[in-house]
Amino acid sequence: MYQNSQKLPVQPKNGIMKTYENPSRTFTRPYSAKTVYFYKEGDVFFTGIRVPVSQHRFKTMTTLMDELNQSMFLPYGVRRITTPMGRTNISSLDQLQHLGRYVASSSNPPKGVDLDKIQEKYSASQRRETQKQTAGGQAYWVGLYRVS
Repeated sequence: MYQNSQKLPVQPKNGIMKTYENPSRTFTRPYSAKTVYFYKEGDVFFTGIRVPVSQHRFKTMTTLMDELNQSMFLPYGVRRITTPMGRTNISSLDQLQHLGRYVASSSNPPKGVDLDKIQEKYSASQRRETQKQTAGGQAYWVGLYRVS
């Protein structure tokens, strides 16, 4: 049948799960990523970015900080990641929690951010956006011209 007697990867029954090039990884044990939200230090108008964090994508904290530098602007770049109030420094990827909220800062000591104010601003902008969409569409002025 096959010359090298290698087994072809078995397709999953539901057809959804991906196949991986790594032979030690199987369908029953795919890697998972933590979904983490990052906010700018002291900026209540920045609604945050969602970053999937996994050991496969980010090997070290430095690579995560480089990714954050490309996604958000801070005056001196992302130098540290802390909890929202700025009390606990995050020094390894294992300290990040799934659906956790963290602050990227460039100052020492970090200032933190008030997540309640950000949520309030974000909800207000969402309400305005839905009002724009449901306001009856665009209005056109049509003038009547008399042709003689």
